[in-house]
Amino acid sequence: MLLEFTNKIKLLLIASLLLGITHKSQAQECVNFHKKYCISYEKDGYAPLIESRSFQLMKGEYVNQDLTFNNGQDYHINVAVDDMFGNRLYMQIIDLDKNKVLYTNTEDNMNLNLEFSALETVNVRITLETPASNSESTYEVKGCLGLLIETRPTPPTGFLK
Repeated sequence: MLLEFTNKIKLLLIASLLLGITHKSQAQECVNFHKKYCISYEKDGYAPLIESRSFQLMKGEYVNQDLTFNNGQDYHINVAVDDMFGNRLYMQIIDLDKNKVLYTNTEDNMNLNLEFSALETVNVRITLETPASNSESTYEVKGCLGLLIETRPTPPTGFLK
């Protein structure tokens, strides 16, 4: 009886260890997802910001990333999405000082690639939300999401003397 109990404990420990390794490896798959899958414009003079991140999310979850867009800078934002999200992701950029939505991709064909110039310095929050699950399954499936934010000085335009 003691031997049977010991074997059950060993089996439970092995199962727990394997589940822990699987969960850890799933989380590690998302590390540097933004570096691997996001479209970079470095060839056009953009440099990545430290606010660029990779996330692991379930369907229906969201993340926020706060940063400052500085006057006189161009910005490129690209989001890469795991296949499980069906390449659909909701993105909003909100002016934190005025509590105003500056951009939402629901009005831009669910675009996940932006390039723009900041005409003034503004504190913003980028919100990314995965689509809700249409399954009633209790099994939690997580996927990766990458947010690449790049900047460069706005090039001069117009006629030069």
